[in-house]
Amino acid sequence: MSHLAIALQSSSKYSQERAGSPGPSPADSGFRELQQRIISYVRGLPGNNLCCDCGGTNDVTWLSTNYGVMVCIECSGIHRDLGVHVSRIQSLTLDKVGTAQLLLARHMSNISFNEVTEATSPRKPEPTSTMDERREFIQSKYVRRAFVQPTTATPEDLLVQLREVIDKNDLYGLLRVYFQGGDLGLPLTSLGECALHVAIYQENGASLPLVDFLVQNSHSLDRQTKEGNTPLHYCVISNKPECMRLLLRVGANPSIENNNGKNPMDIASERNCGLMADMLNQALQQKKSMFENVEYEWNLSDDNLTDVSDDDENFKQNGMSTPEKRSRSRPVSLPGSSSPICQRSAEHRTYSDQRSVGEYRSSEHRSSTSRWSRNQPPPPPVSSKPICSTSDGRPLDTDTSPSSSPQESPNTFINGRSTESLSSLVSDDPRPPPRMRGSSMRQRRCQALYDCDADLDDELSFTEGEIIIVLKAETEDGDWMEGMIEGQPHRRGKVPINFVHMLSD
Repeated sequence: MSHLAIALQSSSKYSQERAGSPGPSPADSGFRELQQRIISYVRGLPGNNLCCDCGGTNDVTWLSTNYGVMVCIECSGIHRDLGVHVSRIQSLTLDKVGTAQLLLARHMSNISFNEVTEATSPRKPEPTSTMDERREFIQSKYVRRAFVQPTTATPEDLLVQLREVIDKNDLYGLLRVYFQGGDLGLPLTSLGECALHVAIYQENGASLPLVDFLVQNSHSLDRQTKEGNTPLHYCVISNKPECMRLLLRVGANPSIENNNGKNPMDIASERNCGLMADMLNQALQQKKSMFENVEYEWNLSDDNLTDVSDDDENFKQNGMSTPEKRSRSRPVSLPGSSSPICQRSAEHRTYSDQRSVGEYRSSEHRSSTSRWSRNQPPPPPVSSKPICSTSDGRPLDTDTSPSSSPQESPNTFINGRSTESLSSLVSDDPRPPPRMRGSSMRQRRCQALYDCDADLDDELSFTEGEIIIVLKAETEDGDWMEGMIEGQPHRRGKVPINFVHMLSD
């Protein structure tokens, strides 16, 4: 049997196994269009049309999610044989790949990845190579890491470098340190925090892909600090729900207690963190649908998109469609850089490079844009006031958090996402969100997630953030409802339900 036939047989068996178990469900249909755009973007990145390992072009639709690189159908079988602790392979055409699984691929490319992992210019297999030849090369590349640039750095030196690349949000620097043998699970601070703890605490929106690399490759999901806090504890303490999604998606344990006898759910309940409490509940029930998509500023460039035909059966399987109306699909507006639901907070936060003896000191704003991802603008200047800290400068203790009382720090959510900035958790004068007042009969209200331009006369045009009064929750058009803009009764019409989020007044 030829090596191609072996690969196809392996792929067929894999597909049958996948068909017997339900794939991840997108949180809402708004993510499906975004998912397709990200996949198109990734397929258009430099070198991603060729297999990362053999350079072949045969069905290069297999993604190693923990490295963010594309491989062909033949090399994908060898990746799966290595085990998920080495490479996590997903098919972009057979699997329903959530946006959480595309984070690294968005910022990686086959060419850039190989600049680190094949720095010594090894003799690569060719598209006509046997499976044994491919296997030997792939094991040398990913398991033995034989082709990375040699280093004279000691393990201690690599730990210093590891801390530096995390502080700089240097994803490729992290990849280099990892492939040169840096141990991602060793403590980096006097509190016993490993790389994952530090990255979560410092995560600022732009560094979510770096956190994801550590989540998938550090094998430290449940590592505890000297205070007993796991990375999930740090997600709640630091108010990082998107980091929590990444951790729970790959099986982090939500039941571990810290030295105060509190698990992440206890802390989330104390602080009235409804979204994170919901996610932890879902994890305890072995449900993962909430963890397949993340809210993130993707900054996709249209000129890099690969054309995907509506008739392409490969992408129809991913179910990426918007509400149907009168036999045609509406285009889905995508969250932009100004979208309030995608911004982590009113201010991006960063923390100092030095946190000795458990101290967390806020740093001055770094003006250099080199630490930000491609097409990602630097954050606005931040205040020097420590955020989420106790009087001794350490992370908020679970027993003394100023935000533990719901009366002191009410949380509001848009599309299941907290709109409070971290500074509001320690504000002396927190204010609840405005509520609609008037008649005792409460009308159902929703908030627009995206801009929408009406295609037909009976549809409503609106802009992101506008409040819409629901006049009729169900219409003959299925996934549409009828509404009017609050305070502007002359603006009314039908609204696609996946463009809005229902508010609970």
